[in-house]
Amino acid sequence: MELLRSPVPALQETLYALEAQAHALAGHDFLLTSPQQVSVVLYTELGLKAPSAPSSKKKTSTNTGEKALQELSRQHPLPAVILQHREIKKLRTTYIDPFCSLAADSQDGRLHSSFLQLATVTGRLASCNPNLQNLPRGPCVVPPVHAADGTEVREGFTINIRQAVRASEGCVFVASDFCQLEVRILAHFCRDPTLIGLLSSDGDTFRLLYSRWRNIPVAAVSDSDRARAKQCIYGVIYGMGPDELAQRLSIPRQQALGLMKDFRQRFPVIETWRQSTLRLSRQANACHTLFRRRRHLPNLHSTVGSDRAQAERMAVNGVIQGTASDIMKQAMVQADKGISQLLERLREAAPGGTCQCVLQVHDELVYEVSEGWAAAVARELSAAMEGCVPLEAPLRVSTTIGRSLGDLR
Repeated sequence: MELLRSPVPALQETLYALEAQAHALAGHDFLLTSPQQVSVVLYTELGLKAPSAPSSKKKTSTNTGEKALQELSRQHPLPAVILQHREIKKLRTTYIDPFCSLAADSQDGRLHSSFLQLATVTGRLASCNPNLQNLPRGPCVVPPVHAADGTEVREGFTINIRQAVRASEGCVFVASDFCQLEVRILAHFCRDPTLIGLLSSDGDTFRLLYSRWRNIPVAAVSDSDRARAKQCIYGVIYGMGPDELAQRLSIPRQQALGLMKDFRQRFPVIETWRQSTLRLSRQANACHTLFRRRRHLPNLHSTVGSDRAQAERMAVNGVIQGTASDIMKQAMVQADKGISQLLERLREAAPGGTCQCVLQVHDELVYEVSEGWAAAVARELSAAMEGCVPLEAPLRVSTTIGRSLGDLR
């Protein structure tokens, strides 16, 4: 935990400096952690124009969320300072302080998360004390601190929380992550031959998807084109509307609406399945996973339009996400069986090693393994996960080995 303890004084110094900078920009002291005070400063005192949020139930004039502050940063420097303060505050209060405290209280000085089987509506496992399923993906940037005259007092630096979560001495992490699991489940349910063919090939799924969608060579597909294909197909899964798609792709709403309409016309089998799923869910007042696990959805017949629309999104998403949860649990069972048999053989040749599943994150399983066994366990884990459930679009996994969680991606 020394990687997390050492930057604490510098983080606190940065928080003080950002508070002083924010107070100077506002012209008086205020509490940066109070949404109400922040709203008064930004909208009433500074007179910033509220960002549009046509689908939001909240009043835009009091919106101080992350997306709103990002938009307001174009009008004034204060919102960007508040965002930096929030990010560093969260870094310390959500990760660094709790992790150090929990490690200090444990007998071996390591983190031991708890996993809850009934905490999510989709059936996925949830991690707590600490939550290791929601760690920042990349390094968090801590800005430099400047004196009143502008002189740099301390240079900026980065903190990578994942690098601090390390395997024990002599061990490494072996992680296998399902590739495009939800898209493969969608392909299995809708039986779209085009989508199944793309997922069965070895290329970049979303580049291939855009290539087929627009009928252009794969080599001509840009990164932004790939992003559009990815967001459109996940939009089907998550019930994304044109406002959210426009925001994710940073394009006008009308353009997002056109993209969604064009995507549905090009892949009509997907839309047919979606409508069929909604019809069956309304009849049953529930949705069902591939393994017939049921999720009750009484609001499918609500007279309140917003409640009914939300239930419809849950019906489609529940089938996909619920099946993903079921597949992951099947994978855990199959991996345990296969690796247990492998360990019997490994211990005969080299006794004294260790191997245990320590983390399940979304579509990924992470094992802590003696370094000499890592390659064999990686092969067995990959085979067990890919073969756990037969789908029309075969399951694929990506497996990596590293000393810390930060080394795995």
